Amino acid sequence: MKFILILFLSAVSCITVKNQLPLVNAHAHNDYEHERPLFDAIENGFISVEADVHLIHNELYVSHFTPTIIDESKTLEQLYLKPLDSIIKKNKGRIYKGYDGVFYLMIDICM
Repeated sequence: MKFILILFLSAVSCITVKNQLPLVNAHAHNDYEHERPLFDAIENGFISVEADVHLIHNELYVSHFTPTIIDESKTLEQLYLKPLDSIIKKNKGRIYKGYDGVFYLMIDICM
């Protein structure tokens, strides 16, 4: 069974990219498989990213399949929530300058 949770976040400015135009129809599917999850998507103008999560010992781990080895750096909090919080705080509530739209963090809850 699989559930999808979509978080609508206020747009936040990207830390490393200046004047990047958002690609309003771009979605980063299984974004966590990239070398730099979230940041690769933002640097390329994506306004939607997806992460599959598995609940293990009361923590949400990001992985397409249930992880057999627990890596504390692969949690939803470490890969997405903390970086988004930092970006929001640093850039006054925006991802892209001049873009007032939303940023989507789509979370597939795997069971």
